[in-house]
Amino acid sequence: MSNSTGFIADLPGLFTDIPGFVADIPSRIDFTSIPVILSSTVAVLAFTSFVKYVAERQQEKAMGFGHVPTLWQLDPFYGFDAFVAMLLALKNNRYVPWLDSLHAKMPKTFALTFLGGRQIWTIEPENLKTVANNLADFQVGPIRYNSKAGQPFAEKGIVGADGKDWEFARALVKPFFMREWYANTERMEPFAERFFAGIPADGETFDMFPHLRTWSLNLNLQFLFGDYSDIVTEEETNNTTDAFITGLAYARIRLLLHRVLWLFPWKTWYKVVGTIHSYVNKHIAKARAELKEREERISKGLPVGPERRDVCWHMVRELPNDDEVRSHLCLLFVPNNETTLIFLSNVMWNLARQPEIWERLRQEVKGKELNFNSLRGMKLLQNVLTEAHR
Repeated sequence: MSNSTGFIADLPGLFTDIPGFVADIPSRIDFTSIPVILSSTVAVLAFTSFVKYVAERQQEKAMGFGHVPTLWQLDPFYGFDAFVAMLLALKNNRYVPWLDSLHAKMPKTFALTFLGGRQIWTIEPENLKTVANNLADFQVGPIRYNSKAGQPFAEKGIVGADGKDWEFARALVKPFFMREWYANTERMEPFAERFFAGIPADGETFDMFPHLRTWSLNLNLQFLFGDYSDIVTEEETNNTTDAFITGLAYARIRLLLHRVLWLFPWKTWYKVVGTIHSYVNKHIAKARAELKEREERISKGLPVGPERRDVCWHMVRELPNDDEVRSHLCLLFVPNNETTLIFLSNVMWNLARQPEIWERLRQEVKGKELNFNSLRGMKLLQNVLTEAHR
């Protein structure tokens, strides 16, 4: 089993579809002016950097902050070296190890220059706790929404807004995070059966991550759209799940590179967004039609069946605009899928390297009824999950 986390997917188009403007550089250049231009540029950058440094130190002192150590960089003015290093790490699926290497040689909190902006990177738990408890002071909108990095995939939603917009998005999905919903383990059973059916029975070594990914995606789609077998084919669902995976990877890259989006053509990004939108639009149209039919039957005093309980159905009842519904659904897909998938793949990766823990865990679970309450009462299982989460 590989140590894949789903954080980085193959991005063949991003690094090969480099804009053609590089090939259009004029062949005639006055090279005699280059030394003057370079020296002037360096002087301006150095002066700007010095002024910026002084202003930041004054701000830190005025607000009572301690000084944040700064990472030494080859390019301290614009941070182009960090940009190139990140691109190479992403291309080679080495992003997380690259982050580890940076934090290994620096304190838990440090600053660096990245594409002209000063960024503070931290793995200090108290800092992360402070951010989580004071969301109003640490906005995500300027990068996730104002930069247009996530568009046209989605506009505003649960993971891309601040203030009133975030409160509205949270209230919209809050009913689906009540105990009666997430404690229902029966809805996971058919997906679990398909997951186990894909595991070789002969002891063959295999990569479990693709199976975990499919399980997580299908469960997520059921959570968002309910029973969708009557409007889409299995092939269409598979194509859409692949598009979601690629789209999320590209969205992550676009957020990291939001200052230089113009540098890449993003052909693959727009293609997968079109696939995703087509899929989600079909579900929204189905929900609208069913809701209209249900309301007409109720108005005529005719009997109706039990009401759907998926997220899409709830949102079309609350929001009249289909584009707004689609935006919320797309953004809800991100944390609902990636967080679970990364966590479970990390659990499996560690258990595969601890056979004695795996066997003890099997004995604890074997023969027990796998409902929400019994799972919460399994001490070793809870310890494994907690340890893998640290």
